[in-house]
Amino acid sequence: MAARPNRTDDELRQISEHLFYELWMLDTTARVLAMEAFGEGPVRNALLESFTIHARGLLQFFFPSQPRPDDALAVDSLSDTPAWEGARGEMPPILADLAARVGKEVAHLTYGRLLVTAETKPWHFLDAVKALSLVAQTFRSMVPDNLLGPHWNGRSVT
Repeated sequence: MAARPNRTDDELRQISEHLFYELWMLDTTARVLAMEAFGEGPVRNALLESFTIHARGLLQFFFPSQPRPDDALAVDSLSDTPAWEGARGEMPPILADLAARVGKEVAHLTYGRLLVTAETKPWHFLDAVKALSLVAQTFRSMVPDNLLGPHWNGRSVT
């Protein structure tokens, strides 16, 4: 990865509040979707799109792919990138699948959508949240407290 711009402690605290929001929204939409309260239709689709957009942002934050200089990344708040990458590990298969599906089935109009079958159509919301939560907890354990905003005080990640 190319050298990252240095961020101030204040910028990192502020972006941590946005990270907290992304994690909260991912968890909340996953729980509502898993309840199947809305059945098929536009409300469920909107929740699914919200879930996948938050998931995509978090995946880029934790597992960056071709980041732009103004993208917020986990490494911005950590002094030891190799230690972070080792502790974080490789992207779990459920998250790799989620990333591919978001691109093909939600974010872009692709012919890949034609390959979705009844067996492959279900989304595993809670499993994806669990996998991302483990990564987020690892991140939280490695970030100095002074670089986290007030929403992080005394709260679990998801």
